[in-house]
Amino acid sequence: MPRFSINPQKELKDDSTARVIAETDSPRTRESLRNDLRSIGVETADRVIVHTSMQTLAWVNGGPVAYIQAL
Repeated sequence: MPRFSINPQKELKDDSTARVIAETDSPRTRESLRNDLRSIGVETADRVIVHTSMQTLAWVNGGPVAYIQAL
């Protein structure tokens, strides 16, 4: 019997998200991202330019908003 989905793209995204989460070595959070930025010398009030593809970054609890808030 064929498997039907209301939104096949969402299903693919969910599978991809599950894979990325499984491959992430530890939970990433806004705070851990902030600590990573500090470890490379970015300090409060520094100005940075960021250009990235969200697909190339590890999974973060909070998604793109957490990345932005960490900056």
